[in-house]
Amino acid sequence: MLINECLIRNKNLKKKAVICGNDSITYEELHNRSIVIANELSTYTGDKVAMLLSNSIEYFVAFFGILYSGKTVVPIPASSKSIQINSIIKDCGIELLITHRNQAYCLPDVEVSSIIYVEDFANKNDICSYADLKSIDDDSRVAVILSTSSTSSNPKRVILTHKNIMSLISILTPIVSYNETSVSLIALPLTSVIMNSHFIHLIYLGATFVIMKEFFSTNGFFDLVEKERVTCFTCAPPMALLLARSNSAVSYDISSLRSVVIGGASISDKVLEDISNKYPDIYFSVGYGLTEACATIAFNTFSKESPHRNSVGKPIPGLIVRIESESREPLEPGNIGEIVVSGETIMSGYMNNPAETSRTIVNGFLRTGDMGMLDDEGYLYVVGRKKSMINSGGLSIFPEEIEDILLSCPAVADAVVYGYPDDFLEEVVAADIVLQEHSTKQDVLEFCNAKLPKQKVPRILNIVDNIDKTDTMKSKRR
Repeated sequence: MLINECLIRNKNLKKKAVICGNDSITYEELHNRSIVIANELSTYTGDKVAMLLSNSIEYFVAFFGILYSGKTVVPIPASSKSIQINSIIKDCGIELLITHRNQAYCLPDVEVSSIIYVEDFANKNDICSYADLKSIDDDSRVAVILSTSSTSSNPKRVILTHKNIMSLISILTPIVSYNETSVSLIALPLTSVIMNSHFIHLIYLGATFVIMKEFFSTNGFFDLVEKERVTCFTCAPPMALLLARSNSAVSYDISSLRSVVIGGASISDKVLEDISNKYPDIYFSVGYGLTEACATIAFNTFSKESPHRNSVGKPIPGLIVRIESESREPLEPGNIGEIVVSGETIMSGYMNNPAETSRTIVNGFLRTGDMGMLDDEGYLYVVGRKKSMINSGGLSIFPEEIEDILLSCPAVADAVVYGYPDDFLEEVVAADIVLQEHSTKQDVLEFCNAKLPKQKVPRILNIVDNIDKTDTMKSKRR
């Protein structure tokens, strides 16, 4: 099955597919407008089309228009500057870019042969049939090329086929609670892998999306949940932390909201407990995955009573997950090593980067770069990124562990941890923190001393105004 067919199977629905502010589009309209875009793209010879579009109705139209034309979608984050845009264009061999007219300010320095504006096709009615388009029926064809949300190095371009993405959707459909009545609030960029897989899945089901146009705030979130009767939400840990600390929900009717999935980065057990206590009628789940695995490797619904509450859950059906040593030998349950994954959702490789592809996919297994362990029952535990590990006096310290403690501190609004060079210990733990109002550095140090072993307490504690983030709200490490 092709991704195109997710929309085609619902092309006659009169229900709303996407709501954005006062504007909306039905499934029938989305299908027809996508055909208009596809018809225009048929005059271009390149096999890949880039999209520089914010979260919007036009994003959905352009995405399916490109797929309808038989071409590959290359989404570019809307916040990208010309240097990042040109990097993607060069890496992927892009000749055509679709964008908003209001993003023309960053286009003079963009090195691409042709640019078209998605608004120019909003009112066109020269609709041909889908059967008249240059369609494909090979699910091994490349569907999407996504950039990794790297926190410490240059992003890589991940090649995902129709089969990769549709395999994930066929796995998830019977085991998650989404259906045609679901109303999903979109606050993370649609260009991220977690949202890319999510919106394709819910288009397949015939659900409805509500786009949060403004930067995320708890009041804005609760307002949209009440107004549009939102049932599900996918968010990053910083959003979950804001919700856990907010007291605004009592002013809104959020009874429609049934499930929240938290992914993209680690989240502390304390924050999960706080948020589940504050909103007891909502199911909170944590997910673990990578762009290279179509977003999802495992997920777990949080329960305070569960002995596996610190786990990211069991691997999803169809995937083989194992833990390997430095010498690539499989490790027994309870031992920490690198998480490696095999299955039909694993990427074809990195665009124009065969050397990195061969280093990352070894004997059919994706080497995730994440360290973790499996227990005797098959639950997966992630302890941190291999590349981020701090080596301090012979002790291996994962910054994610320290960040979880810092973010559970009432005095800390945000934090990022990293290794700082030291002549004696090689590295020491350092942290940049954003303080809550009326809090002090000493408050944080006292909290850390009470919660952490001495060697893991940050030796360097920098007070900053904000922490730099990726588009998916991951903290950037030094």
